[in-house]
Amino acid sequence: MPATPSNTAARSSRAMEHLLEDAEWIGEWAIPGAAQKTPGRLSFVNGQLRLQLLDAPPLVGSSVAKAVHGRTNEGSVVLTDVQFGGPFRKDAVAYSATFGSPGAGTAGKVFRASIGFDLLREWAMPSRPYTAPFQVSDLRSADEAIKNGTETFESQLDGDVGCTLEISPVISYHDIDGARQHYKSKFVIESKQGVALKNLVADYVHGIKCFLMATMGRTLNLSELHILPAVGNPQKVYLPTDKHATYGSEMGHFFNVEATKGSFADIMHRWHGLYKKGPLY
Repeated sequence: MPATPSNTAARSSRAMEHLLEDAEWIGEWAIPGAAQKTPGRLSFVNGQLRLQLLDAPPLVGSSVAKAVHGRTNEGSVVLTDVQFGGPFRKDAVAYSATFGSPGAGTAGKVFRASIGFDLLREWAMPSRPYTAPFQVSDLRSADEAIKNGTETFESQLDGDVGCTLEISPVISYHDIDGARQHYKSKFVIESKQGVALKNLVADYVHGIKCFLMATMGRTLNLSELHILPAVGNPQKVYLPTDKHATYGSEMGHFFNVEATKGSFADIMHRWHGLYKKGPLY
């Protein structure tokens, strides 16, 4: 069972692939009602997804589009809940951006999601070194090290939705340092019936985030979110930064769950029940 480190705030998270890092993509966008695709730029800056178009979209009535499909320099992407505004409504903000097969997993259901947070590796494995040399005789030895070194902790949250904390070694290769081994931790959410993306985020991603903030005693950020729809390959999802889900006095009612006692399965199940009930005062 992972322990709570005493000084996680001071530890490095340089290995994390932060979704909070600024990024931008150039592409063409299929605006509902438009006969042709409109060129524009999608950006992720200061935790917000923004779309800037070169031409005004021919929106009629509502300024909100449920979904906008695009093709960018990094492949296809689907934006959800896109709200247009500004002069001539060329500027818009979106709830999510999903990179991958067009349309899959956005309007439909998500059956598996891989979730990463900064400092998760340090929290899950506080006593292990950040990195260590690794002797590679062949590719099989690396594959066996990853397979044999992976640890999992499982919990049933509610209904058919399960949660697994997965800790697995990663082998990296460098010309100067040679092969080195480090560890990566992530939460995996699985549902046989599938859940909508917004429900996945509201009920499970934010719930696990609040659990980690309560046990660490500090704020932290989502660093990775990949979803697996019913059809197609895993897709990377960008979400706006949740400005409200921060550690503070409003989370006091969660502390009647003793997060350092009991099994992982019991702790996560009880925590999820409390989280869905909301504040008890």
